[in-house]
Amino acid sequence: MLSELEQEILMEIANGLCNKGIAKKHHISQRSVETHLSCIFNKLHVSSRIEAVEKAKP
Repeated sequence: MLSELEQEILMEIANGLCNKGIAKKHHISQRSVETHLSCIFNKLHVSSRIEAVEKAKP
């Protein structure tokens, strides 16, 4: 299960934001965004942003 922040990051990806934009919006570092993305990929068993967004769709 994705955390609330991971869900928000996934939504930002779906809306086309880059890591830098996501970091600015959530007041975290780009490295933190990358770490969260890695966790998202692991939890969803995917290897790309596109796959993550597709798999997370209802």
